[in-house]
Amino acid sequence: MKKKTLFSLALASILMVGCQQDEFVTVNDATSVNLGNRPELGSVSLNWGDPTTRLALNTVNNYSFKWEEGDKLGAAIVDTPAETAQSGKDLTSKGGKDYSSYSWTYAEYVAGVKKGPTGAEVIAEEAGVDIEAYYTISTQSYISSNYPYLLEGTAWNTQANLVEGNYVFYAPYNAAHLTRQPIVVTLPMEQDCAEESKSVTDFYAGTDPVTLGFDFLKAPANKDELISPSVKMTNIFAYQQITIKNNFNGYLFNGDAAVSTKFYSSAAAAEYTMKLQKIEIYTKATGDLLDYKRALDADAFKTKIAGGWDADKKEDGTKVFTTGVTKDILSATGAYNVSDYPAYPANAAKAKEAGYATQYAVGSNDLISAYEVKHITCDLGGKELKNGEEYKFFAIMPAEDYSNDLFAKVYVEIDGENYIILTSSADLNVETATGAYKNLAYFTDATTALADYNFRDEKHGDQGVRLVRGQRFPAAEVLEDASAVKDFAGSLMTINLVGGKKQAAYAIAKEIPTDHKGITDNADFIEHITKKVQRGVSLVENSAVETTDRDEWDAADIAFAPENTVIINAELIKALYNRLYDQRPGATATGDVLELTTTQLPIANDVFVEATSDTYTFTTLDGVSYQIKYATALVGTDGTQLINGINTVAAGGTLALKDKNVTGAVVMITGGSATLAKADGIAAINIASAGALTVNCSTNALISNAGSITIGAEGTLTNTNNVLKGTIDNSALKSIAGDVSEATVSASVIGWPKSVISADTKINALAINLGTDGVLTINQTEVGKLANLKKVQVTLGDEVSGIQSSANVTLTNIAKMTGKAAGIAWNTTEGAITITCGAEVATFFTNITAGTGVTFVK
Repeated sequence: MKKKTLFSLALASILMVGCQQDEFVTVNDATSVNLGNRPELGSVSLNWGDPTTRLALNTVNNYSFKWEEGDKLGAAIVDTPAETAQSGKDLTSKGGKDYSSYSWTYAEYVAGVKKGPTGAEVIAEEAGVDIEAYYTISTQSYISSNYPYLLEGTAWNTQANLVEGNYVFYAPYNAAHLTRQPIVVTLPMEQDCAEESKSVTDFYAGTDPVTLGFDFLKAPANKDELISPSVKMTNIFAYQQITIKNNFNGYLFNGDAAVSTKFYSSAAAAEYTMKLQKIEIYTKATGDLLDYKRALDADAFKTKIAGGWDADKKEDGTKVFTTGVTKDILSATGAYNVSDYPAYPANAAKAKEAGYATQYAVGSNDLISAYEVKHITCDLGGKELKNGEEYKFFAIMPAEDYSNDLFAKVYVEIDGENYIILTSSADLNVETATGAYKNLAYFTDATTALADYNFRDEKHGDQGVRLVRGQRFPAAEVLEDASAVKDFAGSLMTINLVGGKKQAAYAIAKEIPTDHKGITDNADFIEHITKKVQRGVSLVENSAVETTDRDEWDAADIAFAPENTVIINAELIKALYNRLYDQRPGATATGDVLELTTTQLPIANDVFVEATSDTYTFTTLDGVSYQIKYATALVGTDGTQLINGINTVAAGGTLALKDKNVTGAVVMITGGSATLAKADGIAAINIASAGALTVNCSTNALISNAGSITIGAEGTLTNTNNVLKGTIDNSALKSIAGDVSEATVSASVIGWPKSVISADTKINALAINLGTDGVLTINQTEVGKLANLKKVQVTLGDEVSGIQSSANVTLTNIAKMTGKAAGIAWNTTEGAITITCGAEVATFFTNITAGTGVTFVK
């Protein structure tokens, strides 16, 4: 495709071109969109508004951007052409004709078809048809194209032809959007704030959207005409400036002084140099404002832009800062949500284990404030801050109204000890009596409520935190026209560590030791049973010995480390059998079962599994078996969920992983009909004689089939160790790996195959019909289409009323041919011919007879 180059008309403009793409990749069961019949636009100049400085903090309030050589941005069509015809309008009041009774389909609109009263025929646009009505933005906001534009000098270049449609423009460009999916807006949850602006520069250097724009680009009457829509790129998030001041003159509590229920500080109030470790920002405001990953709602974005969501000027031209909030343009539901949160501790108990709790507690009363799963972490890198100093940095946050419900957990290091700064609901008591505790502050655990730092500025009006897209100060601290900031700008988002009687530093609880003695991986497991356990011992998982030295374990004890990587594979099954199994006189077997009481180990695809109640027999490909018992039920009988273990499916349903991180799952289909649409994480599938499975994807799972399998248009079986018995419907003629010697692999086709059937389809039963009653032609060319198959049985359907050939035919690789019950004749169209088969004629042909001039021979 010819490369198109457009040059900027002025410093304030950016010129771009687009691309036509015939078909877009299909994922997530989304329908492909054909863009080939859209009108071309020709040359397009996109106006980007005022010239700005890339990632530079201006003298007033906001971060802004200037494009640089080598930058890329993307443009994505987010609609599909509608099939519904659109009616014209009554234009008589404007001196025209009434076109309201005439309608144009999208194809007619594109082709420029004219309609209307005789002598006044016009195209759709001239009849008042709203061109945008032909384009529907999908509910899922799937994109139908993704065009990269590279800045080279002053021009944006692409291999492209721009076409009509609704466009989302985004920067930086992300090649991942070449698959049909929404544009995903991602809030960085872990930000490097060790340097003032690093979090923002890192964000722009990544692949997640930083700025967005929207416009419907309409084709001109003349595609060579230059069109110049005004597309404004607007920030998604606020770039909030946060200040930390070390004015701390207060108390340190680190657990070395306590009398009865009183907990004393380690020293009197003092000033300290701190090392800033991190802050965790969270909100108690409603609305899931920190849901960190959401799909862009393109339709909502279009509506918001039309309503002035990105406006920075009033109608009279007065400048104002934008008020639209981040969540306005994001999908409220969908696949991208808080379930994808980074791996923070899942709850308060896990948080305490990871060192988020203070050292002081009576019973279950932890002094630390409630742990918040949804939070932004600003890593401050241990930056040293002397008393009286301050540090400013920038954090990326959703532009939202947090009111007075925005908080920060502040983590610091003082004299080598880790602390969290917390505020008391009431003043700390200070010991005035003489003695060892004089001048030390104290509190009683049961009566002291501690809280994290709350962002508020009561001195200047207490208007709450409302963050603005692209701005570094909250709205309350900026003039409406954004031309200047208030004298106190920055106060609202300042964390002032002052100490005193209400604010103190509380030592973080030491991380609970994870010195587990449990098995860590397969090598460790095999070494343990080789050196530490006698033959004949059946192992039973005992979590009570996890932290006990292995020399103190009883012979039958086994425990697994929390982060173990043990997997049930052929190597482990052979080791368990060879090291532990013991056949006693009298045919008594011992050491033949491993019992798991809590751990669910993943399973590799090199072992078969057979279920008997809660005990499962694992067998390697070369026939070595060992039993593993799961004491707890491994969920599910409805076929809708799989876990990291074994699931028995007794009824129909689509097999789906419950957890996206699951690996080594085994599904057992004991009855009913199940469907496999996505095979990620599934190691093996066992299909009993009463079970059925439809495969609509490629899978390397180890499949053992005694029932029936149907392979769909997207299905393939790739594991060469598959043992496939029963029946397999492979009418889609897809690849099958594994042993099918005891299976019937069938395909049903209309007409004799037009191309050679691949050997890897492993078809051995071919049903042929015609769609309507008629005669089937079989010459040597047709037989050659089956040359790759072995001993295939051909069955002709009821619509085949006869067979005809024009020359001799040798039925290579065909084991048997069967006609319809009423019988059919094989005739010749070119004189006497011979049909040679590979078996005795009487057994080779069923319900098929030789017509005049045709001879059947072996």
